[in-house]
Amino acid sequence: MSETSSKLRIYWASLLLIPFVQSPSFSETANIQTGSSQRLSITLSNTMGVSTSANVTDNLAVTNEANLELLDGSIIEEQVGDDTSSVTGNFGVTEGGASLDIQGLKAYNKYLIGDESFFYSKMETVDDELRDPNIATQGSASSNLAHSMTIVIDQTNSSFTSSFSQSF
Repeated sequence: MSETSSKLRIYWASLLLIPFVQSPSFSETANIQTGSSQRLSITLSNTMGVSTSANVTDNLAVTNEANLELLDGSIIEEQVGDDTSSVTGNFGVTEGGASLDIQGLKAYNKYLIGDESFFYSKMETVDDELRDPNIATQGSASSNLAHSMTIVIDQTNSSFTSSFSQSF
């Protein structure tokens, strides 16, 4: 075989083998996302009603009654936001905790109670034949008007970081 033919074979063999030889390559994908959110929730609530309670030994009988009549003209107002419908506040955070100074919350209640309202508690010893001499005769009973006004402020701050990395 001639030298030219041999060189030509090597040339063609090189051309055919070059596409199958891998050259080193590197690719990397990275993604980092950050964000935060803040939430403020304000709840005002009012309750008005009656409550009765009793705690007695078996030697006592209790009668507890309560009735509340609210008249027309009673006012129960709760307002989040001042006259311009805004709430303002300053949050303070220290090592020992947090504080909140807030303006723009208002609750106004004017309860007009009618003549049909009453609160009654009575305790009596049971008849002698039912009384147990081995237990003490003691007890307490109450019948009350109950009013509760509650303001709950919940402030939440959160943040996140999300990352993704891929190499190939």
